[in-house]
This record gives sequence, C-alpha cells and structure tokens, in this order.
Amino acid sequence: MLIQGVTLRNAGYVTGSDVNTSQLTLNLDPLRYPGSGSVWTDLSQNLIFNSTGTQMPYTTFSGAPCFQFNGSGTWVCSTNYNLVPLGGDCTVILWLYDVGHAVRKTVFQKNGTSYASYEQEIAMTWEPLPSMSWYSRYNQYDYANTGTTPTNSWFMLAIKMSSGLTSSARTGYYSINGAPWTANYNSRSSTALVTSADIVVGGGYAGTVASGYLGRVICYSRMLDDTEILNNFNSTRGRYGI
Repeated sequence: MLIQGVTLRNAGYVTGSDVNTSQLTLNLDPLRYPGSGSVWTDLSQNLIFNSTGTQMPYTTFSGAPCFQFNGSGTWVCSTNYNLVPLGGDCTVILWLYDVGHAVRKTVFQKNGTSYASYEQEIAMTWEPLPSMSWYSRYNQYDYANTGTTPTNSWFMLAIKMSSGLTSSARTGYYSINGAPWTANYNSRSSTALVTSADIVVGGGYAGTVASGYLGRVICYSRMLDDTEILNNFNSTRGRYGI
C-alpha cells in the first residue's frame, strides 16, 4: 500500500507517509525531529532514538532536512528494538549524502548480544571505495557489498535479505536509487542467527561516521520487490533533488 499523502509538520510531528507501509517497521525521518533536543521518534511505531556522544547537527543540506555525521554522535534505540526484526526476511533503506571518506565506518547496525553485531542480525559499513558492505550470522559470518555508490549527491541505498533464522543459506540483494535488485551475498554460515539488541544509526563496530549526511532510515520485515523499491524511490526523491 503506497500512500501519497501531504506531509504536515507541527512541533516536529509528521502525519501521512510517502513510502510503502506494508510491514513497515521503521521510518526514521528528520521531518519528525523537532529541531532540537536529544530524542528522535520514528514514524512507524513511535520508537524512541536517543542521541549519544556529541549530537549530530540537524541541518538542511542540498535542499533536504538531515543530520550531519560528525565522528561522535549516533542515534540509538534501546527499547522495543525487537519491533524492527532484521534476522528474518527484511529490507533496509538509507538516504545518504557522501562527501568522500577515507576510512570505513559503520553507518547502521543492531548491537550484538552473544557475538559481535556483524555476527548476528545486521551491520552495514560505509567503505572508502565508496560502497556499502553488510554482514550477518555467526560462524564464518556472511558478507555482501553494493559496489560503487554515488558521491557528492543524495542517493537511496537499499539492501534486502532472506531469513537467517534457520540453517538455510541466507540470500541478499542491493538497489541504488530504485534500480532493480542486484544479487550480491556470500552465504558462509549455516548457523541460525541470534537476534540482536539496540538499533544504532551513525556508528557501530567499525567506528562512527565522520562525514556526510543522513537523510532517512526505513526498514521492513519483508523483502520488497523491484516495483516496490522503485515506487519508494520515486515517492521520496523529490525531497533530495534527484
């Protein structure tokens, strides 16, 4: 279901949605942020993200409301993180602006409990190629890579994975700017994953992102198809000028 609604802002609260809402579990949008303070609330389930470290500046960059990565600040959801399950079938979408970076840093993960984050549900790391790598499952963890991602422009990066909750091989795909899904996933583990804890945006096991901008974080508890990811891109791209 795609709702093309009018977005209204009143004291930081947004009504309506511009993305597919079927099994939408996280819709972390800067338009929901009130402009100051250390709390950012998601639009999908009212999950609370708290600022840690030196807070990322809230700004408008290249026409879009966003947060500026600063090498210290992250947003962390420590309550009801289980409502964003990324161990089963899932999709993660990030709107990002890369100004160029020389060191790999983790941009999104769910914290590990028994093992490292990249050995449980998910960890996504911005590589200096530039590209995005992501990891999952314990015992010779699975890994994947998007190939080259854009620089000096906003772009929508999406990944999706099949379930890792059994011994069956997990599959994975990526899409940039709504393009059809491209398969890229190295399944090396036959160990059913252990579910993760806190959701972290802007940092993780490989450190905190030091440069660039974060536009939005969207998650689903299912794998979107080609038509759905293109629709999500087309319904959100106007904000980012592409």
